[in-house]
Amino acid sequence: AIVDNQLAVSFYPEPSGMVFIGTVPFSTLWVSRDGGLTWSNREVSSGYALAIDPTQPGTAYIANLDSTYGPLAVTHDSGTTWRTVPDAPGRIFHRLAVDSRDGVLYAASGFLSILSGGSWSELAIPVTSVALGAGMVYAAGSGTFCRKPDGASWTCNALPGISPSDILEVPPQTQGQVPRLLLLSYDGLFSSVDGGANFVPVSGDPKGFASAAAIDPFGAAVYVGNDVGVYRSADRGATWAKSSVGLNSSWIRALTVDPKDPSTIWAGGEARIHDVSQAGPGVFRSSDGGASWVSASASGRPGYVFSLGIDPSNSRNLFAASFGKVDRSADGGSTWTETGTVAFQNSGFVHAIAVDPSSSSKVLAASNGLKSSDDGGENWSGVLPEQVYSLLFDSRHPGTVYAGEAWETSYYPFGTGFAVQTSRDDGRTWRRAGSMGDGAVTAFAEDPFSDEVVYAATYAGTILRSADSGATWEHWDTDGATSGSPIFTLVADPVRPGLLYLGSWAGAYISLDGGRNWDLFVEGLEPYGVLGLAISPDGRFLYAGTTGAGVFRRDLVLSERAPVNPLSGGTRTPRKLIRR
Repeated sequence: AIVDNQLAVSFYPEPSGMVFIGTVPFSTLWVSRDGGLTWSNREVSSGYALAIDPTQPGTAYIANLDSTYGPLAVTHDSGTTWRTVPDAPGRIFHRLAVDSRDGVLYAASGFLSILSGGSWSELAIPVTSVALGAGMVYAAGSGTFCRKPDGASWTCNALPGISPSDILEVPPQTQGQVPRLLLLSYDGLFSSVDGGANFVPVSGDPKGFASAAAIDPFGAAVYVGNDVGVYRSADRGATWAKSSVGLNSSWIRALTVDPKDPSTIWAGGEARIHDVSQAGPGVFRSSDGGASWVSASASGRPGYVFSLGIDPSNSRNLFAASFGKVDRSADGGSTWTETGTVAFQNSGFVHAIAVDPSSSSKVLAASNGLKSSDDGGENWSGVLPEQVYSLLFDSRHPGTVYAGEAWETSYYPFGTGFAVQTSRDDGRTWRRAGSMGDGAVTAFAEDPFSDEVVYAATYAGTILRSADSGATWEHWDTDGATSGSPIFTLVADPVRPGLLYLGSWAGAYISLDGGRNWDLFVEGLEPYGVLGLAISPDGRFLYAGTTGAGVFRRDLVLSERAPVNPLSGGTRTPRKLIRR
């Protein structure tokens, strides 16, 4: 079984067995009863762990299914019906494990709860993870590791400074040897060769959250994934090396195509677990259209990248927006320097950065207030006091800039309505239009086939369109096409009029009619969210940065051979018209 904070998968040992997949906290539970060939689903409200009982056909447990079923529910008919497990302790269970020999259920929740023979017992052991080995039960929590051999009692020892998330027993090469234990943690990967009495950091492991592990059942290889890639050990966990080729970050928020060289793609790596005191994934560059990648960060800078800005007139001039700072490179990513240390102090996330296509010296950065630089990023000053989430320099109208805000942010971080700030004088003065009922404006795109049309997307999952360069805005609901999911990125096709693409938590979508109707565009991409989109200037390739699987590339020319149809129902009527 694989369980981490974003995906839970549990399965029977035999290939034809039952499989469960759910996201955490669950909104949907998927069940396959034929080894993954076909699937059915059911809606659930929350859940943190899954475990299948290999001793009882059709039996599985789910932790914190919803308020109806209490902290723990069980199915005996392969997920068709569920019932509350009687007398389960009223806790939030983080890990579940069922012993394949006797069906005993172990549940970790800060304490260790045990269901055996229909009765519960609880041990005052401070653990949040539990796992089974050969004749052994393991449990671990912050600063504590415990083990229980068959027929013996529990013993525990200290884990100084380690916060474990999971445990994996690696079978020994020779019978009679002590198995190696791997401890996945928020602090990296640790190994023990003495049954858990002592753990040491493994050789070659990066610092950061180790979230998932797997063993090759036919050899000695072990794999561990974390927020910066996949690592492989060929000697049962003794030594490790990177298995990710090139792009060693699975969460990609920022993508941009070099305007001078369409084969060069830039990607900014985020990370699901943010620790700004640690070096983040950084910036990556592909010189072959996304086929392979190399790191373009140096000495840990940039780290966690939320937006990339590229100078249209000199693509070696790059900006990377991070947490409370902006890094600049003048040599195509070989070296980086931090800019605006004082200006961005206490700014939090820098959501977007943009370079004026008509003047390389003009740069804008969106954060807790809009920042502006007139000297290529050397110095910054405040322009707007409001929280800004997105930016666009209109390449068709020099001096015109759009900044996306929220209407009101006193309670909700992305606001309770949309607001667009428009400047006609390169950001010196601004005029604001907006409306209640939506979230912040999170993305902009200009129409390549019209000098006046601009598109915008909101955190509430709706689309805005202006036919007069931002003077007025039409507002379309997507009528559930994106399931109300926040939209993070929006691009217009440069060679096909009316085609737009958006990325959201729900995946990628396509519109064939200028944003009125949308349909899923996720063949080969599911089940990942899309944080960043970029399209090549010739319209050949669409790139998607995802929430957990790196970068995908779609050949749009090949896609035309099997066109995607828009949603049925015809053209939608604009819900409201907003005037400045």
